[in-house]
Amino acid sequence: MSEEPESDLSSRIRKLKEELSEIQLPELRDDEVDAKKRQLSSSGSTELPPVPDWNPPINPFKAKALEEKRDNDAMKGLGLGLSVAYVLMGLPLLGIGIGHLYDMTQKAGTNGKALGCIVGMCLGLWMAVKTLNKVQTR
Repeated sequence: MSEEPESDLSSRIRKLKEELSEIQLPELRDDEVDAKKRQLSSSGSTELPPVPDWNPPINPFKAKALEEKRDNDAMKGLGLGLSVAYVLMGLPLLGIGIGHLYDMTQKAGTNGKALGCIVGMCLGLWMAVKTLNKVQTR
């Protein structure tokens, strides 16, 4: 690979530029360009064939089983939520009731209600966490 002198390269570049300037390209209007595109696309089409709609056949027994499973899961979640809500609301109310009975029998004021409510809340939280952990380990 021999390097040509720089004068040779520059003369070749000038010659190529002159040749390119002599070439006259036809100017096409937009509608002519669109017509050419349509003609080229219709003659030698490179477009992909349309994708057929394919829906795999669904086994009706499997579909019914899946639907029943979804319904069962929804009902389990609803039951769990309601049981946790009853525990969180019921145990503090039970504690207030027991505290009220204690206050009535001892005639010591309202300390029994407050203490019963606090104990009920603690038991309610403990029961709710225990229930949720039992469900998550299944």
